[in-house]
Amino acid sequence: MRLAAGFLLVLGATAQAQVADMGRATCGHWLSLAAEDGRHLATWLDGYFAGAAHRTALDVGKLEAAVGGLRPLCTNDPALPLLGAEVRALFLGQPGTPPPAAGPAAGPAPSAPLPERPFSPAAPTSRPTPLR
Repeated sequence: MRLAAGFLLVLGATAQAQVADMGRATCGHWLSLAAEDGRHLATWLDGYFAGAAHRTALDVGKLEAAVGGLRPLCTNDPALPLLGAEVRALFLGQPGTPPPAAGPAAGPAPSAPLPERPFSPAAPTSRPTPLR
């Protein structure tokens, strides 16, 4: 019952439709969110990684443990991508994954500036061409 109530809270939390490019979201973005928004995003991350791994079970204990590990991981490296291997390993509980290196993540700079919050509405994109 508690799980069902929590699920309904997550579904009913946003009344305004927003679009976010989660491929560009970083730990710094997650750290800047209000506590409730951070929990919602962590629940989304859990579902995202579980779906990619074809896991159908929701283990609330593992989710809470992953969220507990996410704060120190993100504090250590705010530039770490939320959809990166380190966060994925944290949510999927994969042993043997090396901890992230200290300091900012190495890699190419983003092509465009990142929004301050990953949940800011995005500009509409062009419509896809219909199949013929």
